[in-house]
Amino acid sequence: MVQTFRYKAFDPFLTAMLGTPRIVLLPLIMVWMGSGFSSKVLLVFLAGVFAIILNTMSGVQNLDPNLTRVTKAFGASQLQTFLTVALPGSLPQIVSGLRVGIRQFLVGVIAAEMFVSTGGIGYFIAQPSANFNIDRVFVGIVVIIMVGMHVTQSVK
Repeated sequence: MVQTFRYKAFDPFLTAMLGTPRIVLLPLIMVWMGSGFSSKVLLVFLAGVFAIILNTMSGVQNLDPNLTRVTKAFGASQLQTFLTVALPGSLPQIVSGLRVGIRQFLVGVIAAEMFVSTGGIGYFIAQPSANFNIDRVFVGIVVIIMVGMHVTQSVK
């Protein structure tokens, strides 16, 4: 009963944050934290963490309740139940959330570099695009595509 209360309490907030483009939070983050490294880290963190949390919650909620009843019947502790039932049973959803979250993290990194940074691949794209140097923009885009493909393929 407590777990369903927690889910009902946090799910609307998490769903709203998942549906909100985090780039719109950038002006607030810059006002609150300045334009330093911490604001970039916060933007990147907010970009992907909600997808990971929601997928993990979904994976845990879709577990077979009979499996947890069996572990309780055999006197397993909460840690043992977590390690033997909850974690293996929800692992596919967790990995799926990681794949989505990593893509969102990459978008957050690029956005932070475009708007707040003086270096990085986002900056490398933003500066030439302001001067209409399309060849450099395409190089940056190709690099981002290759990095994105490599990162998402490594999380299978």
